[in-house]
Amino acid sequence: MRQTQRNISLIALGICGALGAASEVRAAGFEHPDNGTISLGRGGAYAAGVDEPSALYYNPAALTRLKRHKLTLNLNLTDQKMVFDRQDYTFDEGGRDNKPRTWTFDPVENEARLFPAPMYFEGSNLGMENFGFAVGLYGPSSHGARKFPDAIGSEGPTNASPTAVSKAGQQYMIIDQSVLLVYPSVAAAYRIDPAKLSLGLTLQAPMLSVDYNLAADGDGSQGASQGGTPYVCGDPANPPGVACFQSEEKWDLIAPNRLKTFGYNFTFIAGALWEPTQNLSLGASVRPEFKLHTKGEVDVEFPDGLSGIGLYMTDQAATLDTVMPTVVRLAAEYKQMDADALPGDRPAWSVEGDYVWEGWSAMDAFRVKLAGSISDVKCVDAAGASVAADVKSLSVTCPEGSTAQQLIGTRKLPNLNLYRNFEDAWSARLGFEKRIAKSATSETRLRTGGFYEKGATPKEWTNLDFISLNRIGLTVGGSYILPWGSIDAAYAYMYSPTWTVTNGKYEALLPLEICAVPPTDVNSADYFVNGTTTPVSEACLGRSVSVSHPVNNGTYDIGIQVLSLGTTLTF
Repeated sequence: MRQTQRNISLIALGICGALGAASEVRAAGFEHPDNGTISLGRGGAYAAGVDEPSALYYNPAALTRLKRHKLTLNLNLTDQKMVFDRQDYTFDEGGRDNKPRTWTFDPVENEARLFPAPMYFEGSNLGMENFGFAVGLYGPSSHGARKFPDAIGSEGPTNASPTAVSKAGQQYMIIDQSVLLVYPSVAAAYRIDPAKLSLGLTLQAPMLSVDYNLAADGDGSQGASQGGTPYVCGDPANPPGVACFQSEEKWDLIAPNRLKTFGYNFTFIAGALWEPTQNLSLGASVRPEFKLHTKGEVDVEFPDGLSGIGLYMTDQAATLDTVMPTVVRLAAEYKQMDADALPGDRPAWSVEGDYVWEGWSAMDAFRVKLAGSISDVKCVDAAGASVAADVKSLSVTCPEGSTAQQLIGTRKLPNLNLYRNFEDAWSARLGFEKRIAKSATSETRLRTGGFYEKGATPKEWTNLDFISLNRIGLTVGGSYILPWGSIDAAYAYMYSPTWTVTNGKYEALLPLEICAVPPTDVNSADYFVNGTTTPVSEACLGRSVSVSHPVNNGTYDIGIQVLSLGTTLTF
């Protein structure tokens, strides 16, 4: 009884410590094989062979293997190379002179390469035969930080110089991001002895924090109050000789938008482990699809080219909705035991194969809802010159001799569907582990593994924020085991072929795009939602092409290395 109380106290202490460290656990995007030092050394093939508390993540049924109290602490250090060389963008200067202008782009690289991801798992049988219990805190096995060049105002192409160079060709996809996703978890398992079958369940409360910054194109606002030109360059329906409008990525109309939100939900992992013989283990686990609804605000940095209009947001409140996929693991391990092995002893060697499926097709878009509107008001004198004043309403009292004036009026901000159209992903993993030395008080084990992973990113919707490409990986690892626990290390190298996009569909956002539609009609703004080219209003003259243009064409060079260090302490 005293031992049981001691184990409960240790787990309770671990929960408090884990929650205190939660803000340091950061991860996002798509996962690569995989969390945990021992698992990484085995190529991520671990759902049948796991015998320490990280089982709550891989397969909670395996917690019944815990015969003593164990504490596992791991740290994955991920180095992700991410280089983007954008394809040139040529346009015809709004149809005014039909002279082509061209933006060229310098290659850009993610400056936030090294990403630490600590993990905590603790478990015990609490002195109860055939049971296993654990708590843990971890994030996805991926890289959650991006830092590319800031939105840069560069003089654009002109008649005199029809070609210009931008040093931030990625800015309409991303400038920087820090996405934190953590899984506080509790788990329990029970072994049905006659059937040699264990069943387990992990309950989780995933928490998501998003800090995301990208640039929008602020063009289109000058003609908003008069209707401007509703014709889109490149539309065959345009009348001959009539001026048209398109996004030109004007240097003084770059508008960075930073979205900050937080939210949580609940989910679970269910697992099963069947051990028909001493040498064979078959495992399976599933985590169902779940949604994350996050709330926060958006901050818009209005561009220099619109500084004289007096733009402001009436309400900065925003929400972000995303979907996390169903994850299914199927695993089989064969292990060779020593002739005198006792229950719970480690095998002389083992080999495991895993298949992991992730239902990313459930995630078609990041859906952002904006509560506010864009409006403008400024104080002008009798000559029409702006008078310095902090005004946010037409009813404001302007300085003597001036009056409040609006140019574009109030325009409801649309709901943005940031399309990704992800595909289901899967990986095949193979891991091998062997004891190479053993004494009365110590043991040394080596591991190696490899995997192939089919990515979730369709080529035409490639984006630098969350990118999942086809890749292969090779891993090595090892442990030095003593009576009090183990010291573990592993290394993984993951290779993806150069990814070239020529038919991109991810377009620059134009929140103020001009079209003769009622500015108070929220639905009328849907035509410039990213990825939409079909008109929704006759007032847009039946346009058949988008006023925006793809900004994700180019080549992507992605490479990942992971160094993992860890220890499992036995009490």
